[in-house]
Amino acid sequence: MGSPIALASLALVMGSPGVAALASLAAGAASPNGTLLWRSAVGCHHWGPGCWVPNFSGTDASPAVSPRGATVVVGSYDGTVYALDGADGSFRWNASLDMGVGEGTPALVGRGCYVVCGLFDVRCLDGESGAATWTFAPGGQIGACGGYDGARFFVGTLRKELVAIDAADGAELWRYEGQGEVWATHGPRVVGDLVCSGFGGAAYVKENCSATVDCVNRSTGALAWRAPAGLQVQSTPAVGASQLYVGSYDDCLYAYALAGGDVRWRTCTAGRLEASALVVERHGAEVVVVGSGDGHVYAFSAAGDVLWRTRLGAAVSLLRQGGVGSSAALRGDTLYVGGPDAFFALDADSGAERWRRTTGAMVGSSPAVFGTRVYVGCEDGYLYAFDVEDDP
Repeated sequence: MGSPIALASLALVMGSPGVAALASLAAGAASPNGTLLWRSAVGCHHWGPGCWVPNFSGTDASPAVSPRGATVVVGSYDGTVYALDGADGSFRWNASLDMGVGEGTPALVGRGCYVVCGLFDVRCLDGESGAATWTFAPGGQIGACGGYDGARFFVGTLRKELVAIDAADGAELWRYEGQGEVWATHGPRVVGDLVCSGFGGAAYVKENCSATVDCVNRSTGALAWRAPAGLQVQSTPAVGASQLYVGSYDDCLYAYALAGGDVRWRTCTAGRLEASALVVERHGAEVVVVGSGDGHVYAFSAAGDVLWRTRLGAAVSLLRQGGVGSSAALRGDTLYVGGPDAFFALDADSGAERWRRTTGAMVGSSPAVFGTRVYVGCEDGYLYAFDVEDDP
């Protein structure tokens, strides 16, 4: 993920979004793990003309894959949503919005439209053409986009509001006002009858010393519970059997009781937790995997104990990008996650590195797994597709 700065003011100095050129690569000779199938250009490769904002080039957005894997859709900091062929990376269509689409996750809804968020509006883009079938402006800048329950789509704003939208036509259903701005990597999280999100994620971290996690009724927007969440929250909640897990800029992972929101434990790392956690079951036990600003990926038990940690690269600092802002994805016994300058496959039980593929910049995107392929975006301006058939 990029730095949590005020995108609205910076977007005014961006150049016009360019048209990406295909940069598909032949797979070449087969390798046992992580063969690069293709990489395709999705926006600017470094900040400058077309991408004037430092640390906001390429994409940190997580790709969405169509049900049969034919199409991969991803947003870019050049203000464009790209649809690519899942098999060879060739371009199918693109749609111009604004640089806000470089951080979100498109959601495939209804009869085949992808809901995406720019800085100020939400659009449903037709899966075949990219044309907008509806548009909704919640008011104010959008900071969180991606929650979907099959009928409603949920967005959070910097006006401290959580808004529910009818996924069929974009009509507003309700809005809830919390106590802080809403920044969430993958949008609000639907949890049974609730939708949950962090509140308190302003551009200036020192102004957010009392962040909360709020869970509201997903049908009505009525508050069910609110709990403290440390300094600032950009992590999207992850759901376990009886607990909700949320990372905070106070460097800690919080576990809340799903029923009532009581804080069950808080375990800290050596860097901010901007990435969203992944909950997996390993040998009958619940395990929570999350990246940290200290450059490591951690695995926690459901009781908050650190099971393992693996260093992927340098920590985040004021002078350079770093840390792990990518959220992990699981296939079989292998975890896939982006690091400061490479994409990694890790053993899900030990965290041991199985392979890495060097990229041209930080991989803040969270990977999408489809069958034997893994798709992930990168701040070097490319969307990558890897063959992972031989991974266990």
